Amino acid sequence: MILRIALIINIIMINIFAYGADGTIWFGNPDGSPMIFRTGSEETIPVWVQTNSDVYIAAVHIPLATNDRYITQRQAVILFQPFTNNDVPKGYDPGWDAISGLNPKPIEKKEGFTNQSILGFMDLAGKRNLPLHCEEKCKVAEFTVTTVADDSLKGNAYDVMTEGLQVPNGGLHFSDTLGVRTFIFDVVFSKIYFVFPGDINDDHQINEQDIAELQDHLTKAKEIPWPDERADLNNDSEINNDDLVYLESMIKK
Repeated sequence: MILRIALIINIIMINIFAYGADGTIWFGNPDGSPMIFRTGSEETIPVWVQTNSDVYIAAVHIPLATNDRYITQRQAVILFQPFTNNDVPKGYDPGWDAISGLNPKPIEKKEGFTNQSILGFMDLAGKRNLPLHCEEKCKVAEFTVTTVADDSLKGNAYDVMTEGLQVPNGGLHFSDTLGVRTFIFDVVFSKIYFVFPGDINDDHQINEQDIAELQDHLTKAKEIPWPDERADLNNDSEINNDDLVYLESMIKK
C-alpha cells in the first residue's frame, strides 16, 4: 500500500514537471519593479518573453487588457525581433509573414477593461521566418497607451493590467509551426506607479525644499530618491537646469 502511494506521488511529480510552464511573458518590467508613468501622458508598456530551450513559437496571440480608470486610449503596437527583423540569415524573410496589432476592444465579461492584442503567424508564404525563441529575456513588442489626466493618482502604485481576451482569438496563445503543440506560459504584470513631477523629496508637497533637493542633485551633492522621473519636469528624459527653472516657476504659480 505504501509502495503504491509512493508510486502515485512520483507519477504526479513527474507530470507536474513535464507539464510545467514553457516560458514566461512579462507585461511591464521583467525585474518586478513598477512601471513609472505620468498622468495625462502617452506611455509604452513593453512585452518581454523568455522561453525554455525546446520552445520554438510560430503562432501568437498576445492580448493585454487595462483598466479604463487609468488608461484612456490605446494606440499603436510596436514590434521587435523576431516579428520584425532585418538582420536575418540568408534564406530567411525579414520578420514574420503575417503579424499586426488588433484594434482595441472592451472586454464584455469584465466591465471597465479594454484590451488590445497582437496576432501573428510565421511561414505562411515566401522564405522561412525565424521563430520566437528567447532563452534569455527579450523584448518582443510595446503597447502604446495614454494615461488619464487625474492628478489624484500621483504618488501611488496601482494594478492596471490583466490578461486580455478577444473573440474569436481568445486569450494568450503560443503554438508551434503545425499548431500541434500549444505552449503554456506564466504571465506577470507590472504595477503602475504614477509619478508626482516636482515632488523631489517624496513628501507629497511641492515647495522650496524640492528646489533645494534638485539643486543638490545638479551640483552632485546629493542623489534624488527613486524614481528620478520626479525631477524630469519637462519630460525630455534629462535632468538639468531646465527642470530647475520649470520647478521654480511651478512654485511661484
